[in-house]
Amino acid sequence: MGSPPGRGRGPAIGGDAAYGWGMSLTGKAAFGKSGAADYVNLSAEPPYDLGYGLLKEFWGRGIVTEAARAVVEQARQEGLPYLTATHDRENPGSGGVMRKLGMVYQYSYEEQWQPKDIRVVFRLYQMDLDGQEKSYRGYWERNPVHFVEPGLGKE
Repeated sequence: MGSPPGRGRGPAIGGDAAYGWGMSLTGKAAFGKSGAADYVNLSAEPPYDLGYGLLKEFWGRGIVTEAARAVVEQARQEGLPYLTATHDRENPGSGGVMRKLGMVYQYSYEEQWQPKDIRVVFRLYQMDLDGQEKSYRGYWERNPVHFVEPGLGKE
């Protein structure tokens, strides 16, 4: 994928500085569609959260993994110390993307997820970019229900 085209830096929701990339598909795969496939973004301040979304009809094609690899490389070039990403435990495919990127499971936590106002268990993955290998503990500390799930890599 190379350098992410259309990269922008500006305020994210909540006022954090952020990087954002849009993804679009062209050609036969997007025929009859708007071409918008969704996004990859990265917060530029701790916890340096990598986020992504993709229309369900395009899942399983490696699109997000490829786009996110370019974002990880950009984060390295920018000198970010680490990246985190979280996924709903009920969406294991998203965790698969994180593992393919080289991220390592750290812990799980439960929080009241907005905008749907439901309890969700999230899994936090992290990739160290500066060799310090310290785990981001912010979600652990903010959420009283937190735990390490056996068999996910960090025990």
